[in-house]
Amino acid sequence: MLKRQIGNRVVASIMSIATDTYPLLLCIMLQHGQLQITNKIRGTMSCDEVYEELVSAHDKFNRRVETFNILEDSSLVSNEFLTILLKSSAEYVEIANKLAISHRRILRVYNIDVLDWLKDYTHQKTIIDARIGHEQTELLLFHGCTPSAADSIIQHRFDHELIGLHGAYYGHGFYFSSCSYTSQEYAKADLSSKESAILICRVIVGESCIEADALLLVEQNLGRGYWFPFDEIKSSETRALAAKRITSKICPYDFELVNVIKIRCSDLLPCLPSTQTYYLLTKGRLNRGNGSTLVNSIWMNFERMKTAVKNRELLGLEPFYLLKTIIERQQANGWDDFISGGQIFEEPILQFIDCKQPDPNNQLIASPQEQLMGSAKFNTKLQERIFKEFYSYTFPSEYMSYQAFTEAMDNKLSTVEKTKMQAYFRAFDAQQKSYLTYSDYLLGLAAMDPSTSHGGAPAEQRCRYIFRFYNIKNNGNMSVEEFR
Repeated sequence: MLKRQIGNRVVASIMSIATDTYPLLLCIMLQHGQLQITNKIRGTMSCDEVYEELVSAHDKFNRRVETFNILEDSSLVSNEFLTILLKSSAEYVEIANKLAISHRRILRVYNIDVLDWLKDYTHQKTIIDARIGHEQTELLLFHGCTPSAADSIIQHRFDHELIGLHGAYYGHGFYFSSCSYTSQEYAKADLSSKESAILICRVIVGESCIEADALLLVEQNLGRGYWFPFDEIKSSETRALAAKRITSKICPYDFELVNVIKIRCSDLLPCLPSTQTYYLLTKGRLNRGNGSTLVNSIWMNFERMKTAVKNRELLGLEPFYLLKTIIERQQANGWDDFISGGQIFEEPILQFIDCKQPDPNNQLIASPQEQLMGSAKFNTKLQERIFKEFYSYTFPSEYMSYQAFTEAMDNKLSTVEKTKMQAYFRAFDAQQKSYLTYSDYLLGLAAMDPSTSHGGAPAEQRCRYIFRFYNIKNNGNMSVEEFR
């Protein structure tokens, strides 16, 4: 029984201990699919020695002493419920689209089908559905981990006794995300194989609790990130009616429409003179509902929103800034005064950067950005074309996410350079906001342009982009490893 539970190698280690020291107490930890013997307490030890050994085990909890990889123990691995999917199959394509991974190569996709687990899962879902009163309790969610941790989960299910370090950030448990990009942050590679893993799991989510200071966001296009619910206004609709129609699809219960807030977008640019974005603001009664009926939707409070920005879960930064403004005004003036104030804020108008060459005879020196535009020869007409391209990838947001950036740069980089997409995005993200504005994108392209001067102010600007490109830790200090 011991061999079946912990494997041949651990048993062999135990058997090597002399029996005259028994009884024997072992402190064993499992993390990321590896069994670790942290301490051995023998029966011949005194009480003080046992106490010191237990304290030592506590101090060394996160330190590997003796490790045994479950994957290397053939007695534990069973592949009878694993089926590798063909790349040409519809199921493979569907999963690849859900993952929406552009900067990593998908090596294999497995289907895991364990009949006993399915029976247990179906039984538990039936109980929860009956208690809540509806069947919309299941989501397909992502869980990023190492391949060895994935193997451990396959062997032992999601066992709370085997939770790793990442299972303690917000409380003891397993963490899932509806956004594949978030899970990719936790999909660390095994040292031996250099491979990482993402599990797509059927998860019973039950009934969610909606906070008062939270926004409902949806992922209308899988893999592109969360944003406000949006749709085109029909010819027979007013903006208020369109807002109610969109909201009723998401929350088909009583709600109070407070305001429709206009956000001005690029009205000085000739390419999109009439484009405007409208945000719906509601209050109060949504909190009485059972949440959204959309599968890819989530309520985010401000703390959750900050995490979403850090993990690049949003389509753009507008939800973050809007919720921040709502909370600040509510705290300062109260709700009633807040909603009577009309517009909350307007996005800055996107303007051209003058394309200037420095004139030694002119006392008025052009700004570094203007000199960079001039050196790259990015005139007004070219800037208009770049803005059209930028907005075609970011719509309806005015911020470019990492996913949108990879799509926009697809025809600008070679196959080899595409593997460095994270580095290019880091170089463009001069403000370190995890999202790019149009100006960030424009200036980044100008810095990349082959015609940009290698001397003077443009060269200095370009060097800053090169520094961020190689500064993997993004801390402003270049290490020896990064310099290589």
